[in-house]
Amino acid sequence: MSEPGVVESTLNGETVAATVPLGGEDQLYITPTRTLIYRAEGLLSDESVEAYPHDAERLTVSEGRRKTRFSLEYPVDGTREFTLPSNRGDDALHPVLAGIMNAGGITDPGETVLSTYRFSELTLVVTSERLVKHIGAAVWDEDYEEFHYDDVTDLTFEEEASRRRSSSQ
Repeated sequence: MSEPGVVESTLNGETVAATVPLGGEDQLYITPTRTLIYRAEGLLSDESVEAYPHDAERLTVSEGRRKTRFSLEYPVDGTREFTLPSNRGDDALHPVLAGIMNAGGITDPGETVLSTYRFSELTLVVTSERLVKHIGAAVWDEDYEEFHYDDVTDLTFEEEASRRRSSSQ
């Protein structure tokens, strides 16, 4: 699928690593350096694209009944926020967090962020090389622990489908 013209011009040649549908024609685009939020033309608004660089020092997610708020804190520019429909918040968190970790040099070149798990004030990120643990109200900041797979023994992951199957028996 091709991007709308206004998104294409904002990309400036960057590749799109992931997209998340936000409802209607609205889309969230992840590039290696930015998160782009495309809002289609509506009855009361024009077509627009907002860009949020991935060089944020902190990412905080606040979930409400109808909206999920992403707050990105930058060292010089302060805090910038965007909101998404609540039913799209978890879908968007993983690629946004992966973009921030990649841009911040947390992940190595070629390392892939595979999964993101949130449990109250604990965030676990599984990459192809390590497990990254962050504890705190923010989903991400510079205070994290990482465990390289070479240093970990006897670690297994249970698939979601098998969890449902075993809990229903």
